[in-house]
Amino acid sequence: MEYVNKFLKETIAACTKIDINEIDLNTSISNNPEWDSLAHMQIISILSDRFKFEITSEVIINLSSYDKLSKYLTSLKNQKK
Repeated sequence: MEYVNKFLKETIAACTKIDINEIDLNTSISNNPEWDSLAHMQIISILSDRFKFEITSEVIINLSSYDKLSKYLTSLKNQKK
């Protein structure tokens, strides 16, 4: 799980230009102007490629924060065990 969260933080930081040290459970599209719709699509696309999940409108809409993305990726990883 540590790898997943590290990769997630690095991806969010790279796509949004938010300082990686400022990314926490409260970081989301709604409270960071740097995390705009284009950055969000980049984040989802990178994560989808890396963790092999299908991009659906539900995924795009619902996974709009570090916390939600982290929980989703952790659940995917647990399903594969």
